[in-house]
Amino acid sequence: MDVYMPKEVEALSIFYGERLTKLQKYGSVTGHLEALSKRMHEGAQTKQSCILKEISNYHPQFLGKSTKELEEINFSLNDCKITIANEYGFALWTDVESLHATAYDLEFEKAVNALLCGEIDLLTALVSNRPALVRQRSQYGHGATLLHYTASNGVEMWRQKVPKNLQEIICFLLESGTEKAATMKVYGGDFDTKTLLASSVHPAEVGLLEELLILF
Repeated sequence: MDVYMPKEVEALSIFYGERLTKLQKYGSVTGHLEALSKRMHEGAQTKQSCILKEISNYHPQFLGKSTKELEEINFSLNDCKITIANEYGFALWTDVESLHATAYDLEFEKAVNALLCGEIDLLTALVSNRPALVRQRSQYGHGATLLHYTASNGVEMWRQKVPKNLQEIICFLLESGTEKAATMKVYGGDFDTKTLLASSVHPAEVGLLEELLILF
């Protein structure tokens, strides 16, 4: 399936590699996000532009800073933990640490990835096997549902991509009983999918925004 992936999103996917999706390698949500923090630190030390962009998007101290400005900073591992915590919807790294005994719900994560890759047949099969997936929330601090991930806004940066069959996917989720008005925690508040979609750059860039908003 054809998927629109912004340059930085593609770069992050390449940089982190299997660390993003091979979740069974990690004993817990905490273990996974610790591994991502360590990998981010490696990228920050070598001034990888996609990592600096990630930091400028999620680290409270460096929001909106340019890549050139961030190249002058020697980021610590703790800076990277703060960035990852905020990117995944947690206010503090201690909130991440509190999940040290929490294993991933691999079926939910598989459904998110199928959705974002435009794999409607796989997503349909997963939901058919477990209908509650359409109302389930992410274990991350933002508490996003599958529907929220269709907005390409407010969720993990590497997941902000747009499958060209997104309209079909949204219709499927709505028909399957997802909560249209459900909110997720992001940008200091609680926002539903339509609100996040309306301010999302990526669907607009591929010319899908208007036809998607009509669905809500």
